[in-house]
Amino acid sequence: MPMRRSRFTPLAGIVLLPLLGISLFKAPEPEIVYRGSSEGVEQGVVVIRDSETFEEAVEPLSPDVGRPLPNLRKRTILRVVGQRPASGCSEAALTAVSTKNMSATVELQVRKPVDGCECPPAPSRSTAWLVSVSRAVRHATLVVDEVTLPCSEARGLAGPDGPVLLLEGSWDVEPGVRIASDPSVYAMMLNRLGVGDRGPEVDFDSQRVFAVTGRPRSNGCRRTLAVGNEIDDAGELVVTLEEIYPARGQVCAQMFSLPKVFVYGAPSSVTTARVVTTEKR
Repeated sequence: MPMRRSRFTPLAGIVLLPLLGISLFKAPEPEIVYRGSSEGVEQGVVVIRDSETFEEAVEPLSPDVGRPLPNLRKRTILRVVGQRPASGCSEAALTAVSTKNMSATVELQVRKPVDGCECPPAPSRSTAWLVSVSRAVRHATLVVDEVTLPCSEARGLAGPDGPVLLLEGSWDVEPGVRIASDPSVYAMMLNRLGVGDRGPEVDFDSQRVFAVTGRPRSNGCRRTLAVGNEIDDAGELVVTLEEIYPARGQVCAQMFSLPKVFVYGAPSSVTTARVVTTEKR
């Protein structure tokens, strides 16, 4: 079956509310405010109208929902979780959200390959979204449409086979991994690295960015090398860093250098990462 063109319309609705009689006004347009993933949550849509429900609903999402979100006194938020992919060539796409009176309709498209297509292993997580809609919305319905793709097109959904090193540099950040799943966070990373708008382009519809930071370097002999990276069987990015320290008795200039950072691009199905650190003296 040919793939139907993706859409995200209509993104507006009309709400009826009593206001000195009955009047009509245009409700705020639905807006995607978060895109990530979730593990162990069934496909569906949850209506969030208060902070307690919000905290419970976003707890299983990854990466953490850290940016400011719409005021729940003025907007309702929908948590939408897609079907867990059957293979690395499958995906769920949010194609439309519409509102009418106190109800919202969310449309998902499940894209999967024809039978017999050889694909990478399925990721362990499902794609998830948070969508801001009119405060009047109290109920939501999920409509799912399945589309079968030719193997050549479906394999394109899998993205690159492994992580790609986008750039490396230094910054004043604690050791560990930071994740960018949208352009604004990526732009902040590039600015902090002093790269500005000169950084590599990233398609956040199919990729995430992982910034892997090494340990602080306290003298001129300290070095940090990225010696390996892979996506393991669980779909997690694993980066191996080698921290090189001076040998005993080696004379080194006393200087403090900012920690090294290595920025990777990886398929959007990869939602977590860890660092394996080895030491060499």
